[in-house]
Amino acid sequence: MNNLLRAGLWRVKKDKWLWAGIFIILAYNIFGCISQYETVIKYQIEKRLEDVVFMFMLFPGITLAASISVLAGTEFSDGTIRNKIVTGKKRSDIYLSAFILCSVEALLTFFIPVIVLQLVGIPLFRFFTQPLSEIGYKFLLGMLLCLVYASFYHMIAMLNQNKAHTAIICITLGFLILFAGAYLYQFLAAPQFYEYADVIDGQVKMITEENLHYVTGLRREIYQFLMDVLPGGAMMQMLEGSVLHPIRLVVSAVCSIIIFNVIGMFGFQRKDMK
Repeated sequence: MNNLLRAGLWRVKKDKWLWAGIFIILAYNIFGCISQYETVIKYQIEKRLEDVVFMFMLFPGITLAASISVLAGTEFSDGTIRNKIVTGKKRSDIYLSAFILCSVEALLTFFIPVIVLQLVGIPLFRFFTQPLSEIGYKFLLGMLLCLVYASFYHMIAMLNQNKAHTAIICITLGFLILFAGAYLYQFLAAPQFYEYADVIDGQVKMITEENLHYVTGLRREIYQFLMDVLPGGAMMQMLEGSVLHPIRLVVSAVCSIIIFNVIGMFGFQRKDMK
């Protein structure tokens, strides 16, 4: 496996899709960080470093879909995986070594923006104001979510020999996961009651009405469970600072990584290499 990893790390270093994705993340979020600071100065509102450092978490689910599908799919299209099997390499070693390489890409996609945005943000917003335990939790959760994406896309790539199809499937699913998280968060964050001003008998009065679209009961529990399990939902909670079940999010992420790897390895062991 060491030989497989050494050869693969060279490919990661030369992966144009990986570095293009990181560049896009940095360019957009550095601009966003500066824009947030200009808003603070202009309107005298409060913004904290933690409000801008993790903004980039909207992007790894999309950029990793492109880089990982190409990284893993290239080995199929070039016949590299078939040659490895012919020369006696174990399929389990091939799968795990490829997952480690995908994990390296995921960690680079997480840590480089985190470090750069801190370097840009600290002079503008000073240091974190939340307790370091909460900041450390966000770092842990963000890293795990990137690894969830890596394991998910890697599983798809190793079960599909067509690189182009893999890229399309992964990118499409990346957007769907992101939209699903935003959709669920929109429903769960809606208030149960809302107020509005109305004029009654010549006087302005505040009227309180129940939100008919407020999610309750079993449906709310199902939505919250999906929010905690889906990486898009966990990401929305992390960005909005509304994590209700912090332990569940971490456990769900770890379990997802394990499950995707087990399914992927099981399927890859039985896959007919053409």
